[in-house]
This record gives sequence, structure tokens and C-alpha cells, in this order.
Amino acid sequence: MNARKMSFHSNSNIGLFAYVNEKFCLIGNVITEEQKKEIEETLEVPVYEILIAGTPLIGIFVNGNEDKIIIPSITKKEELEKLDELQIEYQIVDSKYTALGNNILIGNNQAFVNQNLEKEAIKQIEDFLKIKLHNIDLGELDTLGSIGVIHNDTGVIGEFIGQNKLNNLNKISDIKFSLGTINQGSDYIKSGIFKNSKGFVIGEMTSGVEIINIEQELFR
Repeated sequence: MNARKMSFHSNSNIGLFAYVNEKFCLIGNVITEEQKKEIEETLEVPVYEILIAGTPLIGIFVNGNEDKIIIPSITKKEELEKLDELQIEYQIVDSKYTALGNNILIGNNQAFVNQNLEKEAIKQIEDFLKIKLHNIDLGELDTLGSIGVIHNDTGVIGEFIGQNKLNNLNKISDIKFSLGTINQGSDYIKSGIFKNSKGFVIGEMTSGVEIINIEQELFR
């Protein structure tokens, strides 16, 4: 498993700017040429610099599976043309919840969605990605995609949800979740990491203990 610590313009919340699967890495225009090369070497996929909704916040707006992505309806025409040029298969999701990266936590065979997401949007996503989306109530924690990451059948989620909610999540899930933090205590795990089966890139501020926990719990 390849691993690399990184920050973008001194910002360790690198997961906000990238979406990665087994075929490509989409990233905002926040990286240097050297960083682009390092990411390609770590994840072993090509890196494409794009914008979504006029912003570099790819990790917030984009979600998907091993080879396809879902994007919000606020994606601009020239951005769609860029995706077409790259021959990336995408689905525009009609929802007022445009932060698809934050509102949905997707694994290989199971996904969890903000319980407020519209039924029509859920069906649109399920039909396109061929995956079942589960509504989950964790109290005030609607944006499960922002506080967790999944790799195969394991996941890491922010410590602040507590042991009781973690137990409830594990009861209804085929994925084994564990608690963790990133970037020296942040519960927003997604904001500090992007990864695929070849490796992961993690926020520069992440401590050694946090990295060990994520490696042990997520990449077993």
C-alpha cells in the first residue's frame, strides 16, 4: 500500500479537493506539477485537474464508485465538456443537496445517504451506480460522507459520533466501522484523505498515531 502525506498551499484538508477511484483522480486546481506526479505515483492512476461548480472543491461535490461518478446539477457546461473530453462516465443528480461527497458515504456494495435526500435523487443514484442507498439516522449527523471513509468492507468514522452510534451503525451495516481522527484531532475523516486500492494520500498534519489507526482499521 502506497502512502504519502501532503498539503495544498499549507492546507491539510486535502480530501476537500479530490475524488479518486480505480481509474482516475479528479482534483481541483490547487496542486503543483510535482504534487501531481507524486499523487499519480502513489495512487497509480492519472490525475486530472478540473473544477466543479466553478470551485476546486471536488471532494465535496463529487462521489461515485470504482469507475463512475455522480455530480451536482450546479456543474457548469464547460466542466461537463471537460468530463466528456476525459471520457468519464457521469450522472447529473437533481437534488438541492449538491454536496454529494458530503451527503453520501459509498462503499463497494453498500452506501449510506443523508436521510433528507430526495427519493427521486436516491433512485437516480441507485440506478446509475447499481448500488443500494440506505437512509441512516445518526441524529444531527446528516452528512455522513464528510465524517467517514470506506475501503472494501471496513470504514473509519469520526470519533465524535460516540460508541453508541458506532454500535448502531455496525448493527445495520455489512461494513465494519471503527472510530478515528485525522489532521491532529479532526473528526471529518473525509476532509483529510483520498485513496484507492493502490494507496492513500493523507493530510500533512495527521499524526503518526492517527496514520497507524487508519492503516490498521481501513486497510486491513
